[in-house]
Amino acid sequence: ILGRDVVILGMVGAALVLTSERDFPPSFWGKLSTACQLAAAVVVLVAGAFPDWRRRPALLLWMAATATAWSGVDYVWRGIKVLRTRVTIAAGQH
Repeated sequence: ILGRDVVILGMVGAALVLTSERDFPPSFWGKLSTACQLAAAVVVLVAGAFPDWRRRPALLLWMAATATAWSGVDYVWRGIKVLRTRVTIAAGQH
């Protein structure tokens, strides 16, 4: 989860330095990832208080990890597309 956020911050930093792009809206996959992470955190906390729930967090943790990885791939793909568009536009102007 932290790794994905570091990659996103690095891409935004690069975009700020290398392009005029200043619009970085969240994606559906990023929102889904956040929702899964929050749900998993709540279930882990509840499982700590109720022993009968000890096995329940596993599925949500896997869902959160999968959604986070997929949203990271989505953000990288979107960043590459923006960069390609900007490079193509810049190359065509010279």
